[in-house]
Amino acid sequence: MFDGTVASTKKDRTVPEKNFGIQIDSLSDLICFGVLPASIGYGLNHHKAALVISALYVLCALIRLAYFNVDEAERQKKSAGSREIYFGMPVTLSALIVPLVYAVVCLKAAKTYIAITIVQVLMGALFLIPIELKKPHMKGKICAVVIGIIEVVLVVLAGKGI
Repeated sequence: MFDGTVASTKKDRTVPEKNFGIQIDSLSDLICFGVLPASIGYGLNHHKAALVISALYVLCALIRLAYFNVDEAERQKKSAGSREIYFGMPVTLSALIVPLVYAVVCLKAAKTYIAITIVQVLMGALFLIPIELKKPHMKGKICAVVIGIIEVVLVVLAGKGI
């Protein structure tokens, strides 16, 4: 969440260093917020349909990140400032959505593990639909951290069968 903030503290980055940062950030996002949630979704629901949906989810995340990389490179040619708006849901939001769905399923608030598959379909679509979302600033990042802590507690409780 704070990788861009940390990267921007180095003021004398060359264009190749900035481009490398964009690429490595997206590749790590693809693994953490694309492949991992898809693996969790398929691991909870071993059906052929879940495998296909998980693969499509990864593909949607990949397309979203590739589009972001191209858009960010073009934006940086025109502006030295930071991005203020995202087009489509950032894949990093899966870090808040997937654990919440997992906890709800484990706490038996949802009847089956199909919930995670349905959420993957919705998130995949939201990755690609070009809705405008404001980039969160410090207040939004603090809220995300608080939500994340609450979700960790829920997932731990869910794992204990409470």
